[in-house]
Amino acid sequence: MKQLLIANRGEIACRIIRSARAAGWHTVAIYSDVDANARHVRLADEAHLIGVAAAEKSYLAQHKILSLASTLNVDAIHPGYGFLAENAEFAAACEQAGIAFVGPSSDAIDAMGDKANAKAIMAAAGVPLLADYRDAEQRLPHLQQAAQAIGYPLLIKATCGGGGRGMRIVDHADDFETALASAKREAKAAFGDDRVLLEPFLKTPRHVEVQILADQQGNTIYLGDRDCSVQRRHQKVVEEAPAPGLPPALRAAMGEAAVQAAKAIGYVGAGTVEFLLDDKQQFYFMEMNTRLQVEHPVTEMVCGIDLVRWQLAIAEGKPLTMQQQQVQIRGHAIEVRLCAEDPALQFMPTSGRLTRLKWPANGKVSAAKDTDLLPYQDLPLRIETGFEQGDLIPANYDSMLAKVIYMADNRQQAAAGLYQALTQTEIAGVATNLGLLTQVLGHPVFKQDADHLQFGGLHTGFLQQYQILENLQATAPIYAWHMAAIAMISRYVGSDANPSHEGGSNNPWLTLSGWRLNAPVKSLIAIQLSADGVEPKSAGTTPRFTISKETSAGSTVWHLNDDSGSWRYQALTSPSGQIKLRLLARPLAPAPNTKEEATGNSKDSSLAIGQVLIAKIGQCELNNPRHSHSITLTLTNSFGEAYAGCRYHWLSATDSADEPMPTENLDALNAPLHGTVAAIEVSKGDTVKSGQLLMVLEAMKMEYPVKAPFNGEVSRLNFAVGDTVERGQALLALTMVAEEEEESGAAP
Repeated sequence: MKQLLIANRGEIACRIIRSARAAGWHTVAIYSDVDANARHVRLADEAHLIGVAAAEKSYLAQHKILSLASTLNVDAIHPGYGFLAENAEFAAACEQAGIAFVGPSSDAIDAMGDKANAKAIMAAAGVPLLADYRDAEQRLPHLQQAAQAIGYPLLIKATCGGGGRGMRIVDHADDFETALASAKREAKAAFGDDRVLLEPFLKTPRHVEVQILADQQGNTIYLGDRDCSVQRRHQKVVEEAPAPGLPPALRAAMGEAAVQAAKAIGYVGAGTVEFLLDDKQQFYFMEMNTRLQVEHPVTEMVCGIDLVRWQLAIAEGKPLTMQQQQVQIRGHAIEVRLCAEDPALQFMPTSGRLTRLKWPANGKVSAAKDTDLLPYQDLPLRIETGFEQGDLIPANYDSMLAKVIYMADNRQQAAAGLYQALTQTEIAGVATNLGLLTQVLGHPVFKQDADHLQFGGLHTGFLQQYQILENLQATAPIYAWHMAAIAMISRYVGSDANPSHEGGSNNPWLTLSGWRLNAPVKSLIAIQLSADGVEPKSAGTTPRFTISKETSAGSTVWHLNDDSGSWRYQALTSPSGQIKLRLLARPLAPAPNTKEEATGNSKDSSLAIGQVLIAKIGQCELNNPRHSHSITLTLTNSFGEAYAGCRYHWLSATDSADEPMPTENLDALNAPLHGTVAAIEVSKGDTVKSGQLLMVLEAMKMEYPVKAPFNGEVSRLNFAVGDTVERGQALLALTMVAEEEEESGAAP
């Protein structure tokens, strides 16, 4: 075999290109029109346009891909993951065309692709299962009856597919019908099949999976386990190997069960068997992924094995060269998925151009010609990405920008190393989950050593239990907000600002009569900000303060007043792209109320007079679709590391500190992303309550609810079901209605 076509894009296409080239393959990439300049296109030996941006007409267009493969006379097709990776029809078409499909047989994919069928096979093979409902009968009354028998809370799960799509948790019977309709709708959109199964919902299980490798000669081994418990929207965000705190006997039992599952379907290639693990150390089969997993690098790191290269070798018919007893696990590796998404808006994907992308100096970004990445055990910080600075992040595909992986001798060292790498990562142009990942890696529970974690720390409810989202920006020190505001003002109102090209007549600074460029005396405005990671109206997360600038004898001093009192900062000379301030005055710190404050760990109280603050300005945007303009800052001082890459948004400004700030949520009824209207739950003239579901949008095969921000009456609907909406478009209009006051007094 000499020529390999990679039927994918992004980081996994780049990853496959590297290993294939190292093994002597000629690599062929495909791309859609929006990916014409993508990194995987630049890295491959040759690349071919396959269609327009819509995945159905490009990366999912089986006939186009097979036609190109036939024309080029390729020997094999690697599907990566996602798209056609678990499509039995495509695998069968490759087999019929005489092209090697780098993965299992179409029969094996088909057997595991239907979760109900997969569980039946696993039950027959003796693999542990949760009691569930997986019958073909899908009518509502029957499903309601089955749900009652299982009990609440329960999980509705799409029979086909995965990745959190078509999955809903139901706590009460009254919510079942609505959740079922949403799950079925999402499953139909994502997989073309709306069948679901029901199973008990384990509130705090661990998600532990086992990597297997099987050749065409019937040999199957397992390459240790991985913990993927830290998730959002039922999708993994942090993965590590080995799974911490498992007794050796439990590891062996899960590994043997995974091999048993693979052999039950005659599996060939690299695959993953996923289990739920409860607090009693009982494990249950969840599903088998008949492809390479996103998180495969952590297994490669601790095993020193190139899984992609083994996939290619097995596709060529080569046997495994190791037996189970020869598999050795060394050290600990942790991976995070860096995604273009907004945690504050239910992790909605974002798109745009990467105006800034800088990795840590000690990080190795894999390139196509790199052969020095093998063995992976010699590489502490590994970065797998399909993007470079200046690239466009399209709205049509998965939101993952990169995988950042760190390996060390033990778990604590790996967590510390990855945390440091994240704080040194600079990214701008799109909202990301960088702050969320940093919060997780720096959390005291997460960074425990493996022996102390065991079953009390990691579980699928980690983000909720430890309020990671709530704390993401709420804990940011006030000076971080001060620097964001000053940086914005400096950018748009500084002496070098040119109003003619900074937003023109829409530039909000030009409408503030109280502000003057280079004013020798104080000019006063009031400002309110929000930040990615928190809803704009969340209590305590949108500081309001007044800012004035005083320039005298070439020296600039910024005066800020907030609820805590008065702050003064002196502007220091700094390189382009940075802001540098020295604290001159601050409010007196209150007496410590907690042990943390008393020991000086409170970030606000530890800021001393004379402290110099430095922030790198990642990006400024004017007339952002969500906000009038925004800025990305990376604080480089040691005590601000946790806030690297924070993105702050301008909400409002007035000329007077006494004038009340607007309280309207500017984008509550606007489309938060590009997508399709999946459902409309209200009609014109309806009266709705705050928090009531108004509309459902679908994007990237996931559903996103739009809820009422206040009590009101629907005065206008701008779209119908099936319509496409652009980010920032007004979906509907609400007229605010005051809450009815309860009448008091006796009845007549």
